[in-house]
Amino acid sequence: MKAIHHVASVFGPEEGKKHGYPGHQEIEIGLLRLYELTGDSLLLSLAEYFILERGKRDAHGESYYDQEAKARGADPYDGMGSEMKSTYRFPRDYSYHQAHVPLVEQNEIKGHSVRAVYYLTAATDYVRLSGNRAVQDAVDRLWRDTVDAKIYVTGGLGAMRQWEGFGPRFFMGDAEEGHTCYAETCASFGLINWCSRMLRLKLHSEYADVMETALYNGFLGAVGLDGKSFYYENPLTTYTGHPKPRSTWFEVACCPPNVGKLLGSLGSLIYSSLGSDNTVAVHLWIASDFTVPNSAGTVVSQKTNMPWSGKVEITVRGPKAVNLALRIPSWASDYTCSVSGGETRDGYLYLPAVQDSTVELEFPIEPRKVYANPLTGKDEVAVMLGPLVYCIEDVDNKAVDVDYVALTDGPVGKGAPTKIATVEDVIPLYTQGKTLVNKQWSKLYGSSPWRWSDETIDMVLVPYFLRMNRGGNGGMRVWSRRV
Repeated sequence: MKAIHHVASVFGPEEGKKHGYPGHQEIEIGLLRLYELTGDSLLLSLAEYFILERGKRDAHGESYYDQEAKARGADPYDGMGSEMKSTYRFPRDYSYHQAHVPLVEQNEIKGHSVRAVYYLTAATDYVRLSGNRAVQDAVDRLWRDTVDAKIYVTGGLGAMRQWEGFGPRFFMGDAEEGHTCYAETCASFGLINWCSRMLRLKLHSEYADVMETALYNGFLGAVGLDGKSFYYENPLTTYTGHPKPRSTWFEVACCPPNVGKLLGSLGSLIYSSLGSDNTVAVHLWIASDFTVPNSAGTVVSQKTNMPWSGKVEITVRGPKAVNLALRIPSWASDYTCSVSGGETRDGYLYLPAVQDSTVELEFPIEPRKVYANPLTGKDEVAVMLGPLVYCIEDVDNKAVDVDYVALTDGPVGKGAPTKIATVEDVIPLYTQGKTLVNKQWSKLYGSSPWRWSDETIDMVLVPYFLRMNRGGNGGMRVWSRRV
């Protein structure tokens, strides 16, 4: 609190204070968490100031960053001499920091993706604690832009490597070689936390669906199964002869501790307790126990082998009955529940009060093909099983060059559970593909189209999060051409 009082003495709306805000939005989240713990109004007002002040301009049309640059003897208008020339698209490109306009005026999510989702996490908490409608509307607009036009199928964020962030709407390159698909681990970490905050505002399954996708794909594969190697970036395509191993050391070491932080706080993502009616919402299907607040020790438990099996047992034990709100995943084509009389609203199944009993749920987990919006220009196919995105990896498909394969429109089948690296019960998937016959060209352009083989080949797909744990020559792809 002494440190925060010092910050508040320097920054604020009052005359004589700096009218500024941080370059990387983090303090706002901490201020609001501490406000919930202490109730000290200074914390809320300081967070409010930083959230609403960002992007404002003075009478000369200049921002806080312009003023700070001049104070350091720099010229913010000089693109060649700019301190941020490697990450800004142009001089004074303050969309990088989400400071191009105030939050309440923003219609499109822009800039550095980690900064953006941290900012929106804080803004969502601020809405819940203050009821600010204008900020609520801005958060909702930017959520829609994110999930409707700028998120990878894996839950990764950040299509542009230059500024580690968002590109134009529907611009979703998959490989690092094109300076695209940054998909930073910290961005998926931040997205997961933003989703959990959105669920505290409104119980809607879309937020939990996105959280689950990011958790199992964009985030989980960032850590190697050796437990000590990590990805900073998570492209959806890597090419034969150019393997991308995980690293054990980073000069900027934000991603590994965020992996540890999220795994250590996973319980806070699985459940939430709603209001005074003793309702427990279950957002993620992960084996776990949850002690219900203010219930004299009542515990809600899950027993499940998700995502390999769609069977879930939810047990309630303790002196108080609990109302359950159970998320029905968007990937589930149907479900069965052992308790009748429930009502489904916004993707959650609300059950009558449960005490000292077990509820059985089952979701069919079948392979499905996923296609991209035509505005992406991606006439390709990806394969999923439950919440898991699958990929073709060369270590499983040694008879072909996975850079030059296409999948047929035939069915996708499930293989027998197996062990991949250190993970038990993994379900591989199988489908048919064809190889490119004329892949060797002597010139950049030619008069003959691509030709695919007449015969089909068996293709093996494995979960994306398991990629690059078994060696191989680097060939891996989530999206495949169609024939």
